[in-house]
Amino acid sequence: MRRKDREITDYTQIAAIMGNCDTCRLGLVENQIPYIVPLSFGYEMDEKHHITLYFHSASEGRKLDLIRQNNHVAFEMDTAHELFGHDTDACGYGMRYQCVMGTGAARLVEDEAEKIHAFDQIMAHYTDKKLPYKPQYLHAATIIAVDVVDISCKVHK
Repeated sequence: MRRKDREITDYTQIAAIMGNCDTCRLGLVENQIPYIVPLSFGYEMDEKHHITLYFHSASEGRKLDLIRQNNHVAFEMDTAHELFGHDTDACGYGMRYQCVMGTGAARLVEDEAEKIHAFDQIMAHYTDKKLPYKPQYLHAATIIAVDVVDISCKVHK
């Protein structure tokens, strides 16, 4: 990272920033051309700081086709945007933000218990409600899990 003064390496802080993000952009590759899709997500971090991101999807479509072709993905999420500066010089403006980005290996979740766990993580990210899942929707949806391999976090205050 070029700006080491903005780098966050503490996993508690990284998790807090992830918790404030409402969208995660998943980067895939199609014939050497990047494809980015914004998604709702959930995540978990274990005691060894291994992070898994979870996304839900329809059971067919471009992103699933691309993951089946190449499961190496990139991701990015950001929050806390705030323009700052002064009105006398356009170059005097800047943007405050917090962002998390990285790479990982995507996999499609087949196990029903893991699928429910993933849905629980997605729901927990957006609400404190614990609601049941209708079996027809559970079976119709596909869960994408991304096991994070590399992560970086940057904050511009």
